Amino acid sequence: MNKTIFVLGAPRSGTTLLINMLVMNQSKIYGFFGESQFYTTTLRRPYKLESFSEDRYFQKIINEEETKMIFAKSKDHLDFFRNTIDHCLAREGKSIFAEKSPMHTLFYKEILNDFKNVEFMIINRNCCANVQSIAFTRWIPLTSDVFPSFLKENKTV
Repeated sequence: MNKTIFVLGAPRSGTTLLINMLVMNQSKIYGFFGESQFYTTTLRRPYKLESFSEDRYFQKIINEEETKMIFAKSKDHLDFFRNTIDHCLAREGKSIFAEKSPMHTLFYKEILNDFKNVEFMIINRNCCANVQSIAFTRWIPLTSDVFPSFLKENKTV
């Protein structure tokens, strides 16, 4: 039976590193390093082919013909997502699909209800390190070498 692993955690906590470690050199695990926005964005779009064919995540894991084929046999958003996972695993000859999106952490209860054979890998990083990492990725391009000194030290309260 196929399994789906959701890699969860706060943004900038290391979910990309974890998914890379899972997928690299694994004969059983298939995954994509990008982030799915299924529960945060895709479910809120109308259920039509364009909602999936124009979605960057689905564009990366299935081609246009695969999208049309999977859509034709799916009855709703969730069915499309599960069918896509099964299709990718069959195509790649793997049994575990690794799905990464820090924002899906908020939807863990829905995920438990929506998937039969599901596991979570949750990464927890020092919250000060998360804030600093977010600040570096957002502010460095804007401020060059000027960076708020209070963010140079990590302190846990």
